[in-house]
Amino acid sequence: MSVSELSKLTRFYGIGSGYAGFGNQYVQVSELDQQDVLGSIRPELAQNETTLESSKDYQASQNEILPPVCIIRSNQPVSFSVNLSHVEIDANWEWRVTTEQGERFNGALVESDVPWQAGSLTRPVMLQQTFPEGYHRLQLCDGDGQSRAEMALILAPEACFRPTALCSGKQIFGLSVQLYSVRSARNWGIGDFSDLKRLVQESAAVGVDIIGVSPLHALFPANPLAFSPYSPSNRAFLNILYIDPQLVPEFSACEAATALFSSEEFQNNLRMMRETDHVDYARVAQGKNVFFELLFNEFKKTDLKRGTSRDQMYQDYLNEQGDALRLHATYDALHEYFFAQSTELWGWPVWPQAFRNPQSDAVQQFVASHQDRIEYYQYLQWCATEQLKAVQRTAEDCSMEVGLYLDLAVGVDPAGSEAWSNQALFCFDATVGAPSDELAPEGQNWGFPPFRPLELRASGYDLFVKNIRANMRHAGAVRFDHCVALSRLWWVPKGKTAKNGAYVHYDLNELIGLLALESQRNHCLVIGEDLGTVPEALPAVMLANAMYCYRVLYFERSDDQIALPESYPEMAVATINTHDVAPLASWWSLSDIELRRDLNVIVGAEVIDKLCQDRAQHKQLVLDALYQTGFIRDRLIAHEIPDLTREIVDAIHLYLASSRAAIVMSQLEDWQGMESAVNIPGTCDEYRNWQRKLEQPVEGFFDIADNADLARRIAGVRRSGPA
Repeated sequence: MSVSELSKLTRFYGIGSGYAGFGNQYVQVSELDQQDVLGSIRPELAQNETTLESSKDYQASQNEILPPVCIIRSNQPVSFSVNLSHVEIDANWEWRVTTEQGERFNGALVESDVPWQAGSLTRPVMLQQTFPEGYHRLQLCDGDGQSRAEMALILAPEACFRPTALCSGKQIFGLSVQLYSVRSARNWGIGDFSDLKRLVQESAAVGVDIIGVSPLHALFPANPLAFSPYSPSNRAFLNILYIDPQLVPEFSACEAATALFSSEEFQNNLRMMRETDHVDYARVAQGKNVFFELLFNEFKKTDLKRGTSRDQMYQDYLNEQGDALRLHATYDALHEYFFAQSTELWGWPVWPQAFRNPQSDAVQQFVASHQDRIEYYQYLQWCATEQLKAVQRTAEDCSMEVGLYLDLAVGVDPAGSEAWSNQALFCFDATVGAPSDELAPEGQNWGFPPFRPLELRASGYDLFVKNIRANMRHAGAVRFDHCVALSRLWWVPKGKTAKNGAYVHYDLNELIGLLALESQRNHCLVIGEDLGTVPEALPAVMLANAMYCYRVLYFERSDDQIALPESYPEMAVATINTHDVAPLASWWSLSDIELRRDLNVIVGAEVIDKLCQDRAQHKQLVLDALYQTGFIRDRLIAHEIPDLTREIVDAIHLYLASSRAAIVMSQLEDWQGMESAVNIPGTCDEYRNWQRKLEQPVEGFFDIADNADLARRIAGVRRSGPA
């Protein structure tokens, strides 16, 4: 393939030829890597004789009179381009818009004043009409009134939603928690929605306005050992293990459930599940599933299709969720069916061929013969949704400014229900990761399939919108994990190493417009996790769209100092650390470096020695900054303090709390002085990722004097404004 043809193809498919890497150094992507990424999008494009004109996607685009979707911000005129290659438009042609609300508008086409190239067959036009925000349909009709082309017309607000308190300058603080890790005297060996509700209540009482949790997305009920929250089965639905069975209304009415719960055998099992230091997912799932079956049977006996108020609530939920829920529940039932036969049938890519297509006759026959099992999984999703909704309602009742802050994972497990239900939107011949840098010289491969940009746009971004909406519906804030994905993703072709990839680009302005629309509709603040290699334009676009950026104290440093409180952006979420880096106690003692060395995540004496020296300097910079800002009284020497003291822990929290960032978050692990990590990136079975529990129970957390005192002091610093 000639260089010029490769350039045309990569430009059409949005494949980058280079990027600004670590230290803003430009990195060129080789032609071979570009061609391999092209081949993962369309295998036939990897052939040497391929030209842009031979691409089916390009040919289809040339035949489109209108683009598939047009997303306009509400402060801009409605304008779009019409392809005149195959039609002749005269003065009798008109546009017709049917709004989401059912209103209808029409008018004559007017050429836009946007300059266009002479001889071009694409002509910009504009509509001299305003429309309400929402999801509309636009048609072009000829002089005979026949529709000749149609597209989605989406009117989005100027920016994302911001709570009134934050708009007026209030500074708030919150706590972050891995929900599964929460201990309590009443849970079933895993944190649940009742624990989350209790945390909301106790935290609100000491001035906390926001509670962040790791993704709550649906995982794999038939395989509880697939428990990574960042490798979900489906982002629009919930992990049913977070249901508190005792809180489901059917529990108290079900004699079999109450009797089993009271039995000595189950109580002994419950005690064992609670006392472990790591979540025993298999035992927890086994214990809860028995009760889920009993509760579902009770619901069928007393409510389902019996016209009761509870049945009506359930039916309303089914109607609201539509086909997406039906497909997800069908997947869970199929997964259960095949996984019970053999653990080698771990997901749809290895199921019998007839079941890999959700619309196949085999799947439809399965649905017809397994209606009860599909209903069961729909019922559990409803129970989970009702309990999550109750938590956010509690946050509102407690006058939290934001309440729940949910995390939307950037990708999905390729073997899960979201990928199975939407196969045309995903590229399974590539995975997403990150290019090589100083921390990962070989790059990173996260293992999930990327969205296909052309197909995603052709769908009107339907799945993207549904995922956002599902996560915003019962939350006060949503964090968009790896929000660089709004602009580009690093694609790694199948069979290639992580560093042999290229960035594939998406339409940032269109995607962020959709975020703004759903954000305003759901009154949900949007946070973008903008860490790593970030496109130059992204920060300004985020700011212009009222999307809060993400700042981690560990990473905010130069050679000679850490970032001062006044240097933090106002529209930011500031945190000391994240689930992917060491808790404070481990960071201070360097046990995180030792652990990664023992796990072979980092290798080589020189590399380890350099990391240790850098950490020693970093720790001293932290102490110097704490002294400079008055959060510790005396100058301290880092190497004379082998273990982190509570005084320094509190000072670091207060230092960050004094920053200009509107929102400051803190992980519960750091309040408890824990060293064990949540997750070690780059490991799988080598470390017990996503399993370890917190040391202190949620009940009475702020009855502990140190915790109550720190909460009081943080609230005081936040009220007094930035340092």
